[in-house]
Amino acid sequence: EPIEVELNEMRQALSGTQESMRKLEEELSGVAESMAAMQQTNKFSLFLHKFYLSLHKHLEENALTLQQVFSQYDGNKDGALSGEELTGMLKDLVPDSQEEDRKSLVFFLDPMNEGMIHYGKVLQNASNVLKSGSHSVKFQIKYFTRPNQHLRVVGSHEDLGWWRSADAPRMYEVEHGTWEASVSLPGQVVYEYKYVVCKDTHAIEWLPGSNLVLELPPGPPPNLNGNGNGVSKDILVEDKWNSHPATEPLDSTVKTRSNIIRMLSAAGEF
Repeated sequence: EPIEVELNEMRQALSGTQESMRKLEEELSGVAESMAAMQQTNKFSLFLHKFYLSLHKHLEENALTLQQVFSQYDGNKDGALSGEELTGMLKDLVPDSQEEDRKSLVFFLDPMNEGMIHYGKVLQNASNVLKSGSHSVKFQIKYFTRPNQHLRVVGSHEDLGWWRSADAPRMYEVEHGTWEASVSLPGQVVYEYKYVVCKDTHAIEWLPGSNLVLELPPGPPPNLNGNGNGVSKDILVEDKWNSHPATEPLDSTVKTRSNIIRMLSAAGEF
């Protein structure tokens, strides 16, 4: 009997462990899904900002009004663009855009698929997007590399290489063991990024742990009269190669990621 009692206790303990593992797997799956949704939303925000900046540049360079540009793509001259006509405009203004991004923007401007996207709606959204300009962000980290190696900062934006080390900004050693890179990034956006040790353009070693997070406030609005470019002065981002959220100062980007996840958890998003 004592052996049977002990076996039952072991079975119960094992069952409890299996249930705990199942719950942990579900929680991790939920976190992954939420982070993927956050990244997708952020990617669309960046594309929307890029489209409106490209549109503004096109209007200035060609001395056109938005209505005149619309009429160039308005095939049936009904005063509005269909999704297909807007897609044509997007291909011309943002030639390196992806089909997924173009479809997302068409849905954003025409969620009911009515095929009637008026220039006034684009103008209204443009005024909201262009309220925020860019920030000059100076990334700084201490790391001692081997000869012929350097650091790059890689992340979720085209100016951070879209996670491709070969296209990411190279950092320069301003003093022994201190690396810096300045990058112009749109404001009012949350970025994920990491540092990577490279030889030439090839990644040798990535910063361990989770991606770092940088949330930029709204930047100064682009000056539509040509006096100024809507870029703020340097924002200094100082990071450590080996960091832990609990030990970092309140303004640390490592701490920011921890706080974002905590807030999402409290809100029931995770």
